[in-house]
Amino acid sequence: MKKLLLFLLFSVPFISYAQQYDMSYLTFAKYIKEEMTDKEFKSIDEFFGGNFSGIICFYEYGDFSGDGADEFVVITYEQNPDIDVYVFQGTDNETFEFVKKLSYRYWKSRYEVAILIKRGTLYVTSTDPKYEKWTWNNFKLQNGKLNLVKNDIYQ
Repeated sequence: MKKLLLFLLFSVPFISYAQQYDMSYLTFAKYIKEEMTDKEFKSIDEFFGGNFSGIICFYEYGDFSGDGADEFVVITYEQNPDIDVYVFQGTDNETFEFVKKLSYRYWKSRYEVAILIKRGTLYVTSTDPKYEKWTWNNFKLQNGKLNLVKNDIYQ
């Protein structure tokens, strides 16, 4: 039991350090520089102008265009009631091109808006003010355009 307690005590700081949530732009840039090629990073950095005054809440990679290249999606917050979801498409020249910005209202917590890339689909979830309805928007990237394929509402 003592060994388990010591393991948990010493591992918690490392677990929380590895999480990529609620970062300044500089912290975000540090993380993605380690994960991207220089060309990929430069294309994202140029889009945000080398700085972003808000919070980078979360980011995700995955192919939801079917072309075999990863897309890049980032959730941001800038002191307003909306969470912004920026979608970038991976290109043949190893850069990312901005496709679309989606905005979702949040009510109590920024974590009401979340993303997941799985099985060739981008999923974005959000809720209503009373937490009675949760919406899952399912997107595909086709011919450089972000298309809403399905909208599921759970009550």
